[in-house]
Amino acid sequence: MAPTQTPAAPAAQGKNGQAPVLGPFRGGTQPTVRATGFSQTVTLNTGTQDLPDYEVAPTNILRCLYIEVSAVASGNAATVAFQPDAPLNILSTINFQDSGGTSIVGSFDSFTLAMALKYFGYTGNGDPRNNAVYSVTTGSGATAGSFNLVLRIPVEAVARTGVGALQNQTTQSPFVMSATVNKLANIYSTAPTAAPAVTVKYRLGGYWNGSNPAYNPTPKAFGSTQYINRSSIPGLNGAQQFQLPNNGLGNPIRNLMFVNYATGGNRAGSGTFPDPIQVTY
Repeated sequence: MAPTQTPAAPAAQGKNGQAPVLGPFRGGTQPTVRATGFSQTVTLNTGTQDLPDYEVAPTNILRCLYIEVSAVASGNAATVAFQPDAPLNILSTINFQDSGGTSIVGSFDSFTLAMALKYFGYTGNGDPRNNAVYSVTTGSGATAGSFNLVLRIPVEAVARTGVGALQNQTTQSPFVMSATVNKLANIYSTAPTAAPAVTVKYRLGGYWNGSNPAYNPTPKAFGSTQYINRSSIPGLNGAQQFQLPNNGLGNPIRNLMFVNYATGGNRAGSGTFPDPIQVTY
């Protein structure tokens, strides 16, 4: 018996000879995930370590970039403990930029990215610590200090419609992903006996090029770009009034997030957050 195939629904015809009304973009395509071949392994030490820049391979339409970080410890005899932001702060610098060097997501550390994923509403449960692959091993076991996590560069702003996803079809002017691995002391308050090896891998999320003429080939407002940037305000001492730096000047604002850091670089916690605080927009 010959296989059968349901024909594509014809595009709705416009009135008075006008162009047909096409269905929404997401109805005529499918999300994809592809391996990049990017895999770098370094051993944590007393300094930060730059990873090679990755020029993003063509994916038709780019919706996100996945960053998987795995640390493998062995032969440990110490009672391992992590710093407050760790291991989400494993990358001291993340910078996803266009071919002209303009930062789209970044430049900031991976803890800041994790908080954006948690609070900015890209997915229903965006905290990387709630991901099924997230794991952290503490204590005095032989593998204590090991961890695994996945972060996501959210190029796309709204998964339901694809808004914010970017055209990614050329090798002549590629997007570039840059990252730096943090130093040992910023990850552990008590480090493993032997510093773990850390492996960083990238995968690309995109949309395949659907050929169904009944649907829009691109999302609405295609070409619009979502930027996630960070600015730092010097340490507060008593009552202060200040104006936030002009991040994204001239663009609509979707979210604002405030993260309070102590002098040592880790989150200071709610006990030292300004109280009261007044924000005027």
